[in-house]
Amino acid sequence: MAFPYATAATLSRRFSAREMKEVVFEDEGDADACDVDEAVVIADGQAATDDTTDETLELADCITEALTWAHSRVDSYVGVRFAVPYTDGSGGVPAALTDAAVSLARHRLYAARATVVPEGVRDDLAETLSWLERVASGKAALPLPATAEDPAVPTRRILTGVRSDLGVLFANPMF
Repeated sequence: MAFPYATAATLSRRFSAREMKEVVFEDEGDADACDVDEAVVIADGQAATDDTTDETLELADCITEALTWAHSRVDSYVGVRFAVPYTDGSGGVPAALTDAAVSLARHRLYAARATVVPEGVRDDLAETLSWLERVASGKAALPLPATAEDPAVPTRRILTGVRSDLGVLFANPMF
């Protein structure tokens, strides 16, 4: 499955294999039978092989579900102000959105499988949701998407003039 903000590989680079196994599998034997690297490539869309263990498939399913949930949450906030999935002017994804998707997916893995969500994971979730709320309300910025006229160059509008009734001079502000 294609995820616009963060892939399973992105999640695995920021979230250790050991931690993923501990969250998803209570039994150490199940965790030992799981190949995290294979689960990641399966979650990112590669087909499983005949040798793929049930535990590896279970982890891949958990990762896919967590990323699907995380992306829908990011889109629900960003979509208030922008077309989704959101990309910056060059067609890339802002690092802040990748960070938000990873944070949300990590919390989702814990919330769905573990009995206790660590305080650091809960704090990260709270900070991520606060930032997404600021994005939705216009109090936090994202790189502007490209315009239809020139997708490679952001649009600038230049205003000049004098408002004598306010005593204000407008000279080349950028929007």
